[in-house]
This record gives sequence, structure tokens and C-alpha cells, in this order.
Amino acid sequence: MEKHQSVLKIERSIDALKTAFRFNYAIMNETIPVEPFRVALTVGSVGGPQIVEEPDIDYSNLIVDGQNIQVFTLACCCIAIDEAFGSTLKQRNPASDMREYVAWSIIYQLRNAFAHTPLTPKWDVKKTYKREYSLKLFSQIISVDLTELDGQDFNLDQIGGVLSLFELIEYCKQTVSKLVANQ
Repeated sequence: MEKHQSVLKIERSIDALKTAFRFNYAIMNETIPVEPFRVALTVGSVGGPQIVEEPDIDYSNLIVDGQNIQVFTLACCCIAIDEAFGSTLKQRNPASDMREYVAWSIIYQLRNAFAHTPLTPKWDVKKTYKREYSLKLFSQIISVDLTELDGQDFNLDQIGGVLSLFELIEYCKQTVSKLVANQ
């Protein structure tokens, strides 16, 4: 059986997020050479746009770029998951304590944090979502109190850190896969 498009989008966004974390790890440990990032190159085919040579790029530039790539891929992942829940559950229900709606509500608010300022995400919590959400994942419990976060800068500690983030994403992927299978 072919995978549903929603599940494929989530899987691709998770793969991109993992690659971003691996890329950042390689940069932080200086196991990736900086030279390829300094050279000029043509994007696409011959005659395509040029990226000019940047001989002054060093690891400090790559560290910032690597962190930006992580932020972008996290935003893309949240968008893909939000869309997948929308195509399976159809209607948001922020008041619900059902696990799939709690997961969707958290993901939706993460998505909103990146929507208008992707490089400097800020919580943009809609009134109906201003409550505490708690969800047992695999080895973590993610707890987010959205009553106080509106307007604050986003950081991973507010949702329990990187492990909670990855467990939430994996939980959402599995949940959407089950919902799709039951349609």
C-alpha cells in the first residue's frame, strides 16, 4: 500500500530536520570542511543564478547558518504536521484533552511561533489555546503552559527540550499514520 501524502510530507520534513541537526553537529565539531562554503557556484543548470565566492566564511558563520537551518526545518516540520492533522481530524479542538487534539494544539502553536518571524520565533497564542497542555509521549511528558507564553521568544526548553520535541514529532507522525489508515 502506498503511503498517504500527509505521512510522506511529515517523513520528509523529519528527515530534513534530522539532517539539519547532523549538519549542525558536524559544524560544531568541525568535522565538515569550511572550504566548500567559500567557493562560487551556479545554482541549477548552466546559466543559472550564481552564488558568489565568499572567501571570508569561517566556522562562526557556519554555526549561525546551521542554527538557522535547524529553525527553518523545525518550522517546516510543524507546518507539515499541522496540515496532516488538518486533513485527518478536519477541525481543531483546543479544548479537547484527547491525545491527538492535544498534540495538534501544541504543534499548531509551535507552527504559529514560526509563522511571522521564522528566524526569531515568538509565541503567538490564540485566545482559545491559552491553557496548559500535557501529553505523555514515549519516554517524556511534554507540558506546555500557553497561558503565559504569548509574545515571548520561543526556545526548546519551554517544551521540554530537544528530546521532547523529537518525541512529539514522532508521536504526531505515528498518530497521523493511524488516522490515515482508519479513514
